[in-house]
Amino acid sequence: MFAGWTTVRADKRPAALVAVLVAILLVILSVPGLSRYFSLVPNPLIYIGVAVFLPPWFLALRTIWRRNLLRRVLGLKDD
Repeated sequence: MFAGWTTVRADKRPAALVAVLVAILLVILSVPGLSRYFSLVPNPLIYIGVAVFLPPWFLALRTIWRRNLLRRVLGLKDD
């Protein structure tokens, strides 16, 4: 699903890396001392807004990329 421009591979290390980094981010956000150290915004509405608008943005970009819509709009030919 996430490999919009490449072939799907059996290597799961990138997915594991993303999962670890998301877990670290969630720990940093949940611990006030770490959140202050990294100067993260304490307003949860910003994170809720990102969580709401990021998936549709991702799906729109993925659809544009997978269906070559930009090439069609610009009138470019496939080589």
